[in-house]
Amino acid sequence: MKPIYHLIATVSYSKGRNKHKTRQWIVTTYESASAIMLHDSKTMQSLSDRIYGKVYKGERKIIIVAIKERKVVGYTNYSDE
Repeated sequence: MKPIYHLIATVSYSKGRNKHKTRQWIVTTYESASAIMLHDSKTMQSLSDRIYGKVYKGERKIIIVAIKERKVVGYTNYSDE
């Protein structure tokens, strides 16, 4: 069974010509920032909606810079066998 993590991450995004950094919470089964950005589209869409809102029409650029805190909150029912 894979663990489910509650993460606090530093996220960088651009809005217009300005770049911003913020801390956001993430719930996922992936541990690293690069794995989340590559494989977890549901989490990235959730981040995008929280940062930009659902009606933002411009380009959405989000980069997870670093994972600050990690906490196991449960386990999936998926088995690797």
